[in-house]
Amino acid sequence: MKLRFIMLLVCFALPFSAFGETYFHGAENINFDYGSLKLNTSSSKEKPLSIVFEAGASPFSISVLFKQEAEKALIEKFIAEEEDNQKRGGYEAEISINKFTSQKITAYELIRESPVGRINWYIFQPQKSSNIYSFWLLENVHLEDENQLAVRSYNLMKETLRVGQ
Repeated sequence: MKLRFIMLLVCFALPFSAFGETYFHGAENINFDYGSLKLNTSSSKEKPLSIVFEAGASPFSISVLFKQEAEKALIEKFIAEEEDNQKRGGYEAEISINKFTSQKITAYELIRESPVGRINWYIFQPQKSSNIYSFWLLENVHLEDENQLAVRSYNLMKETLRVGQ
């Protein structure tokens, strides 16, 4: 009984990422864990970079995208242009923007509470790069299990994001 309890405790003490997969993007030495999502190789492409990770099976799946947003750009200018787009589109009241910085990246997370669902967009730029990348997720509350898995994995991607390592 004591041994089973210890084994159970060890399993729950391991981080979620210990059970997931890691994606490597060699051009910028970017890597992150994507949990239990499936890498959809048929929908993904290298140029322009757009990698699709899925929760569930098509057509009832939710995707988290890892993509390159811009080359040779400044993230602050990219975000300013996106804010202008929101104003012109009339949905700036639906958006919240948070900025995050570290020694390795500058990042912004845009969350839009839209009529079709919650859009999560984590935009980041490695400090030693002129390229801008993102994780993008449109939640779908009608696919409850898939949505929970996609949201959990989207958050895991942000938390385990490593650049230049």
